[in-house]
Amino acid sequence: MAEIQFDGVVKRYPTGNVAVQGLDLTVADGEFMILVGPSGCGKSTALRMVAGLESITDGALNIGGVRVNDVEPARRDVAMVFQSYALYPHLTVRENIAFSLRVAKLKKKEIAARVDEAARLLDLTEYLDRRPAALSGGQRQRVAMGRAIVRRPRAFLMDEPLSNLDAKLRVQMRTGISLLQRRLETTTIFVTHDQTEAMTLGDRLAVMRRGVLQQVGTPSEVYNNPANMFVAGFIGSPAMNFLRATRAGDALELPFGTVALSDEQRRRLDAAAPTGRDVVVGVRPEDLHDAAVDPEPADRPVLALDTTIDLVESLGSEICVFFSLGAETVLRVDDEDTGEDETGRLVAERVTARLAPQSPAREGGRSRLWVDGARLYLFDPGSEACVSAPPSQRREAEVAA
Repeated sequence: MAEIQFDGVVKRYPTGNVAVQGLDLTVADGEFMILVGPSGCGKSTALRMVAGLESITDGALNIGGVRVNDVEPARRDVAMVFQSYALYPHLTVRENIAFSLRVAKLKKKEIAARVDEAARLLDLTEYLDRRPAALSGGQRQRVAMGRAIVRRPRAFLMDEPLSNLDAKLRVQMRTGISLLQRRLETTTIFVTHDQTEAMTLGDRLAVMRRGVLQQVGTPSEVYNNPANMFVAGFIGSPAMNFLRATRAGDALELPFGTVALSDEQRRRLDAAAPTGRDVVVGVRPEDLHDAAVDPEPADRPVLALDTTIDLVESLGSEICVFFSLGAETVLRVDDEDTGEDETGRLVAERVTARLAPQSPAREGGRSRLWVDGARLYLFDPGSEACVSAPPSQRREAEVAA
């Protein structure tokens, strides 16, 4: 096992495109780190630089305290699991798992022992004599992982290894990978664009956007106390809703209502921007409530609206409803460079709410929805930085840090 450290790492291609910009990140010995972000954000490039499959333009990459910028891939003692299984179709499961050990010319007894151990860990013992064509997608992925495990590397590098599996297998494999990593206690970097995988698998998340590291923290820290609008919108499913608002003294005015600011919100806004400046309000879908089944509280400020429901999705344990607001009221954060309005912000069409299954909300019907004023996230529309998060979440993140 080994600590992996990115120290100002830059990857610039001959075309001038910068895939990774000044990445500073330390993955602790034995830690399960998730690199997460949209396609093209630089996460796979960062992983390939650790493996030695991409050269480093600038900065230093250290594994186990040793600078490895110019060290050949075979000498870095890391094992990589790719998105494609990359199995040899003419070899059996046993032969596929043992292949790298045979190349390394280990003794047959040692190879057999390592293969049997990996097969037991991955529940592949009964499939050792089969060829890849006779295996399911999940079994093939476990074989690919077995091939990495038997090498007993200092670090595992996983590049979206679950993306080719169906939904049920992905859930099973997420659990299997998490349990396996905890058992082996091997330093692991796992790349994914799926925020559900990111939230459920890793010890910490490193969120990237356009080659730049946005935030590092535990899943709960990143979810509850996002650094900016991009992180807030990317981590969470359904995504956070962003609404235009204007501060008016001790209140926030939105196109459909006004809500009083708490002392803490007012203090943080005062420190971040002058009174009267525009503010972006963030609302998690799960923080919206249907007044028909969850009446508005009378003892604290709430932001309420009456709206027509456009679409209802029933998930059994909850329902997701979608509704439209006034033109240019709802914002969204995207990683594309197109579709922005005149303010440079992307405009979304609808707001999403996750409601209790008892909600009577119906497509085409009217519903009164509300959110506790203390549950609002406030963002600076210029820098997109998070100015204020709900107090309980913020305290949890600060204590954990």
